[in-house]
Amino acid sequence: VTTLHGTDITLVGSDPSFSEIVAYSIETSDGVTAVSESLRAATRRELGVRRDIEVIPNCLDGEIYRRRSVPGLRQRFAADETTRLVIHVSNFRPVKRIDSVMQVFARISRAVPARLLLVGDGPELGTAYRLGHELNITPLVEMLGAQEDVIPLLSASDVFLLPSAQARWPRRESVQSRSPSGTSSSPVLPSGWRSVGWAPLWYVGWRCPPSASTRCWS
Repeated sequence: VTTLHGTDITLVGSDPSFSEIVAYSIETSDGVTAVSESLRAATRRELGVRRDIEVIPNCLDGEIYRRRSVPGLRQRFAADETTRLVIHVSNFRPVKRIDSVMQVFARISRAVPARLLLVGDGPELGTAYRLGHELNITPLVEMLGAQEDVIPLLSASDVFLLPSAQARWPRRESVQSRSPSGTSSSPVLPSGWRSVGWAPLWYVGWRCPPSASTRCWS
């Protein structure tokens, strides 16, 4: 049984050096599942797969993944109650658009006292370091690396940034922990985003608009 998960299938699988073997593996599997309708459609479109693909959405245990009271953790990063905590959690691949995260946060930090928590690891972490220096926000950025449990960090934060060009939903844990989320608006984002408390701040391919920092808190 083959499970199509995340953007790996469309980003890695559509690479000409991999596409043929990936398509063959999918077509010859006894069963194939995908985590969303958009991923199933992208797999068929990008790889020419014609076999049945069953959609089984991801889910979380609401009793475990819920917002928690973590005053001590918040005080570790926020100097006082007026400081806003912005968080980004990802695998730091190019599709996650870390450059947009840093640019949006730079604007936020000029509008209100704020700190940025970067959670995860990946090839674009160096970009975060570089932009931190270029945008003069390095002292405001905490790079926390990979974390086993992100719910406490999400619970302590004020806004979760997800400027990904591909991700269909904000990170599931952020929705479940009731963390307000700011995203880019891309073709794969669902029409029901307002129902879970997050909203597009900018469109993929646009330069970060000047209003992003104020809209983040409105």
